[in-house]
Amino acid sequence: MQTIDVSSAYEPVPATFFQRFFAWLLDRIIVFFIQILIVFLFFGTSILSATVSDPESFGFQAFFSGFGLLTLLLLSLAWFLYRYFTEIQMNGQTLGKRLLGIRVVKENGLPATSRDILIRELVFVLFGMIPYISFFILLANAILVAFVGKKQALHDIIAKTMVVPAH
Repeated sequence: MQTIDVSSAYEPVPATFFQRFFAWLLDRIIVFFIQILIVFLFFGTSILSATVSDPESFGFQAFFSGFGLLTLLLLSLAWFLYRYFTEIQMNGQTLGKRLLGIRVVKENGLPATSRDILIRELVFVLFGMIPYISFFILLANAILVAFVGKKQALHDIIAKTMVVPAH
């Protein structure tokens, strides 16, 4: 009797570049408002008054101060928590992915586990926190998702996940 390895029998069809891009954009808009709320809760209007009164004081030097790094950590944490918990609770979908009809799965098409999603989202957020290099990672992700066969971004490759149409 011959056995068949079911895990490799299904080849998932990847979501398109535009589905992923617009889902990401919708999620960015949602999280932007959450992040604005966080900034005001933690820092009040002092961040606005500092920027308006002396815009140059709130540049490169301020970013690498404790204030800038704390802000970066809080905003990145909000982005991570949103993506992680929505994908866990909504079967591999964020609100943006749900609206665009796509979801995160394992490379073999099986549902992504909480561990898969944790790795995927940690890598995604950590890559985004690297000053200057994050732009090149974003560019590499766009090229990979637009032109490579499985349309996996770097965080998908590392987590062994991919984004597919939700059926």
